[in-house]
Amino acid sequence: MSILGTFNYSPEDFIENGKIFTIIFGFEQGDTKIVINNHVVKDGEKRTLVIKGDYERSSTVKIPLNHHNNQILNKIDLNKMIEIAKKYMITLSEKFVTEDYPSSLKKVAEDRAKNSEKN
Repeated sequence: MSILGTFNYSPEDFIENGKIFTIIFGFEQGDTKIVINNHVVKDGEKRTLVIKGDYERSSTVKIPLNHHNNQILNKIDLNKMIEIAKKYMITLSEKFVTEDYPSSLKKVAEDRAKNSEKN
């Protein structure tokens, strides 16, 4: 099953109304869950996809789906925007799991080590 297998939002819900789509990765061993939230932010006519891990020290990625100052991006309709968003969610969710989550665990461990040295 694709990571977007449960994505059944309309372009209006996801792009215009900013409804959050959550992807949860689990593993066969252990109870670790990696949660990634995806939503679109509106700023006037501009639409930006925001992808953020829901774990300590996670990264945030912001991708413009259109832009009024760009002749090409200004002409993209909601259906195209949602297809672009899906492609980014698939590609970047994989990076969050394989790169960002392990990096965040390392940062959290370093933070805790520094804090324990202070005490």
